[in-house]
Amino acid sequence: MSRDVVSYAPDVGRKFSSSGCPLPFAGNTFLGHLEQQGEGFKTFDTILNVYRALPETSFFRKMTVLPSSSYHITLFTGVNECDRHSGPWPTGMSREVALESLNTYFLEKLKLRQPEMSSPFEFIVDSDALLPGENDNLFIPLKPASQDTYARLENLRDELSDITGIRREDHRYYQYHITLGYLVATLDKVELTEYRAKNREWREMIAKTGKITIKKFYFCILQDMYSFRSIYAI
Repeated sequence: MSRDVVSYAPDVGRKFSSSGCPLPFAGNTFLGHLEQQGEGFKTFDTILNVYRALPETSFFRKMTVLPSSSYHITLFTGVNECDRHSGPWPTGMSREVALESLNTYFLEKLKLRQPEMSSPFEFIVDSDALLPGENDNLFIPLKPASQDTYARLENLRDELSDITGIRREDHRYYQYHITLGYLVATLDKVELTEYRAKNREWREMIAKTGKITIKKFYFCILQDMYSFRSIYAI
């Protein structure tokens, strides 16, 4: 009796198990939480329409979805335990330094900086972003809604790179996004066709709600991909 060979997606064994359960992923990051009430409710509720529709798709069985409480836009990615031995790490910092010590070090340096202006950051759906491939996670691609916002974000990213000693290859062309789910297995051709069509449909739907506003970005710590604890506003 033959058995189907499963090809696992890249984040299996790193962020999630093959069954979709979150794995330990201790680290830190800099992000803005998606507003779920007030002026942000319309956008949030529209994004939840993706969540509502997913169970009816052919690719849903190969995906694990994130809880809506975790929805956010990452400004700058910090470090995590999975990258300790070979991934991005603060320049000049030993890879043996405990994560808790790095958290304290980053926080102390953040408290010495001049706070950013208090005006919110506005994003829109990036209609020019490529549609996903067979192993790409489910996310809504975004871009700054104005040149002013773009400049503010770039300045913040440069400053955080200096503070943390981290500079990734995509520093200058980082794709802002809201991640909604992770693939745990590679999609077949039929599933991929629907996945791409649904991605296009959902992006257009969310784009019609207008701008997505992040009031503040925060230095956060995490233990897995389900929750991000805000430590300090930047």
